[in-house]
Amino acid sequence: MLHADSICLAQRLREISLTLAGGRCVHLIGPNGAGKSSLLSVLAGVLTPDSGQVSYNQIPLDSLSPADLTAIRGYQAQGLHTAFSLTVADVMAFFVTNNAARMCLIRHWKSTYSGHDPLTNYPAANSVVCIWR
Repeated sequence: MLHADSICLAQRLREISLTLAGGRCVHLIGPNGAGKSSLLSVLAGVLTPDSGQVSYNQIPLDSLSPADLTAIRGYQAQGLHTAFSLTVADVMAFFVTNNAARMCLIRHWKSTYSGHDPLTNYPAANSVVCIWR
């Protein structure tokens, strides 16, 4: 379970608290500059909040080393540029190694988007992906 308690990031996030249960897909939607990428970066442990705390299974993220974080979550920042074209599905395949879990995520996305498959059609460069194991 991922839990954020009153996280703030100067001029980007103001006192956000949330709890996300495992096995769920969460979509962040909002206008440009709303703080979606900043929020995901804090939730992934890439950025440290100015105040508040993020924990994963009751372990504060700031107590984990980068190697520990890498072992339990995958993170792809917005603006990923590679020598070849990657989709969101390609990036997810690096982090979701259990095929049943990957298929569940793909079914969820397809049903959410009425048959349109943003996983295989949406460029990864336009996305922020954070997957917790």
